[in-house]
Amino acid sequence: MPSLEPEGERFQSGSLRIGQFFSSPHGSAAAKPDGTGEASSLYQLSFVDASPSSGGGALADVVFLSDRSKAYFSLPTQMNYLLGMGTRGESWRIQFNREEILPLEHKTPGGSRYWDVRAALTFEAGLPGGEEGPRIPHNLKIHSRAPHHNKLRGELGAGYFLHNQSFPARFDSTGRAFMRYDARATLSIGDGGLRLFAEADFLTDRWHKRYTPANLDLTAGIGLSSAHVGIEFTQESQQMLDRDGYAAYYLLKVLVPFTL
Repeated sequence: MPSLEPEGERFQSGSLRIGQFFSSPHGSAAAKPDGTGEASSLYQLSFVDASPSSGGGALADVVFLSDRSKAYFSLPTQMNYLLGMGTRGESWRIQFNREEILPLEHKTPGGSRYWDVRAALTFEAGLPGGEEGPRIPHNLKIHSRAPHHNKLRGELGAGYFLHNQSFPARFDSTGRAFMRYDARATLSIGDGGLRLFAEADFLTDRWHKRYTPANLDLTAGIGLSSAHVGIEFTQESQQMLDRDGYAAYYLLKVLVPFTL
């Protein structure tokens, strides 16, 4: 992400990501909302409009996936969009979201949509290896021009699906998502150009032990970035926790940050 200081009462920033999926002996990413196909390419545009002084902001995120099995594999077969708004304090945040997953091929089933609310406790700590700089809210996607130092950022959160008639609880498209539990951590090394990160996202099933996780999405990756471009390599896995089912694959992304 770009390296800049927040100025004034408002800032706008975002990123463009282009990615390529790679299958593993344990499976591949689906290219359509119904879980079929094999994802080939990813195109993602993210945007944040926030006010550091008030802690409030809005975000938009759009993702397109293409199917490797199609003759024109670069054409998208699925679109996801998320619109959100929220607020944060020194060590917490609350966010309301609307997300929809849409098939782009004619007569392809499996679209879903929901409204949810998420709350999280956030933390940020300097680690041995350099001088600690001023604290910047990590969820606003901004880094400071502080002296080189190592920094650990993370959050522990929970979410509730306010209205969900179609979004599944498991990656095999079964169940109905009810609760979300998540944990995220990022270790920035040196000036933040090198990052190690991990994310765990648990979903529960409204129809089966609704407060007990039924599915786990796990991401572990490494990123390298400058002020103008970045690259990320991740291993993504999906595992059903109340029955048999596991898939894992890899994703390589190039990202270009921007500010307005």
